[in-house]
Amino acid sequence: MKSNLPVALLDDIETQLAPLFSRAELYDITTDFIKSVGKRPPVSENTMFVTEVKGYYSRERILETNLKVLNDTEKVEFLSQISKHSRLKDTALKEEIKTVISDFKTPNKSRDRISDLLNSYPKGINEQWKKSYYFYDKTDYRNALDSVRLAIELLVRNVTGKAASLENQKKNLGPLLKQKGISRQVRNFFFNMLDVYEKIQDDNAKHNVPTKLSEEEVSFLMNQSAVIIRFLIDCDKKVNKNAR
Repeated sequence: MKSNLPVALLDDIETQLAPLFSRAELYDITTDFIKSVGKRPPVSENTMFVTEVKGYYSRERILETNLKVLNDTEKVEFLSQISKHSRLKDTALKEEIKTVISDFKTPNKSRDRISDLLNSYPKGINEQWKKSYYFYDKTDYRNALDSVRLAIELLVRNVTGKAASLENQKKNLGPLLKQKGISRQVRNFFFNMLDVYEKIQDDNAKHNVPTKLSEEEVSFLMNQSAVIIRFLIDCDKKVNKNAR
């Protein structure tokens, strides 16, 4: 499972955590958490506690092996919980854990901000927005891009009051943006961006698993989706002005 968390820092945290607990304690702590998020431990207890040198599971190996089955969000939650354990008296270790959690949550503030803004719209729009990042975090990029596209389409329908598909909304959005005082130049820029966005979605995600898109490209599309949604909301809330 690919992780966006800092590998070197995670390795250091695991190295410092391991000596604080026995092998059995580490197994119980990690497997209990794994089960709490609806997953199965990767290795059975019997296998982990064999004594043969070749297959020996040290404390660090138990920790590393079990944490690998967690996605980034789950790892951060695990670290958040264990940082409160009475065995963690080392301030430096706690600061490292705090850094990982803080760095992980910072990019998510944009998601939360959009979600807060969408709360004033029909709940189906926000549900699709949240689903898109649920799938994205699990690297299910097909469903992530499908969901975020649907969120945009539902928002556009709500803003224009028209039930047309996203690609057929330009004739409805144009006059509305003009009424809101958005200049012709900015309107053209927005529609050009929307056209390219739709084409990439259609060519790579709408009917297929987006195998031709790299993780960086999918991330870019998700970020552009947030820009589009934020612009639409800002315009929708704006009082009508004389067209420029």
